Amino acid sequence: MILVTGASGFLGRRIVRVALREGRPVRALVRNPTADLGLPSEILYRGDITDPSALSGAVEGAEAVIHAAATTSETTPDEDLSRRTNVEGTRNLMEAFRRAGGTRWVQISSLSANPANTGVYGRTKFAADEEVRRSGLRWTILQPGTIFGPGARGLFAKILRLVSGKPIVPVLGPGTQPMRPIFVDDAAEAALSCLEHEAAVGQSYTLGCRDVITFNDFIRGVLHAQGKRKPLVHVPLWFCFPVARVLGWFLKNPPVTVDNLVGLRQMTAPDIDAASRDFGFAPLTFAEGLEKTFVASGSPAPVPNLVTHRASEGRD
Repeated sequence: MILVTGASGFLGRRIVRVALREGRPVRALVRNPTADLGLPSEILYRGDITDPSALSGAVEGAEAVIHAAATTSETTPDEDLSRRTNVEGTRNLMEAFRRAGGTRWVQISSLSANPANTGVYGRTKFAADEEVRRSGLRWTILQPGTIFGPGARGLFAKILRLVSGKPIVPVLGPGTQPMRPIFVDDAAEAALSCLEHEAAVGQSYTLGCRDVITFNDFIRGVLHAQGKRKPLVHVPLWFCFPVARVLGWFLKNPPVTVDNLVGLRQMTAPDIDAASRDFGFAPLTFAEGLEKTFVASGSPAPVPNLVTHRASEGRD
């Protein structure tokens, strides 16, 4: 049986659904089991990774854990909450899992989890990954790029709000950063697939779509997928940081956080060759993922080959 944490979240819920579709026994750890999760009630287990006393039952009988629970960069950074959830919560769950005799662990991390990241989210996720590496478990760490798909949260959801209802689209930074966003089902299937491959044990993998695009391509693709065409107006990051800090003083879920901006400044296109070699990772292109996203959302639109946009960089 596979225990999936963060099963009420965007990726965690998708991992559970893919596991069920593939006929895998799965238990979904959630803080608040409700019908609107769209998951069978019999697989839901109420628990919070920050409460060690709630975890022994969650891990009982689990042969593997896919740990997707985390405090993310979507809301105003909270150092104490992020450390309590991302670092201490990970440690709590690993200790409970070890006591139950479990060994196989898949850590859902982030490209932001690196020692150069100064943001709260990046620092605490990196610290959690270090805990996993020292754990003695048979671990795999997955670091996906920006996750997108129907029902999205996080950066993609903010971008959807950004491009809706405005005559122009503000783009934070130059927009020329290379990136590899990833369709949510590709990330979910990677988390399950790596469990079956011994070569993945003790390894960290970066994940993304099949093609490399730029952040400008990303914004344009979202616009085209909704049948929209708007000019992009670039806002320098040096201006965005103080604005994000001020917004964070007053809003719990501001349109952009300092952690979002740190991630944009560090944005790069991950190498997916190792994941493809070791556990058969074969993601969609960004355009293919967008088509699936908006067909599922009920607003299908043809998505162009985004590589053709490269020649027009900087003209918006």
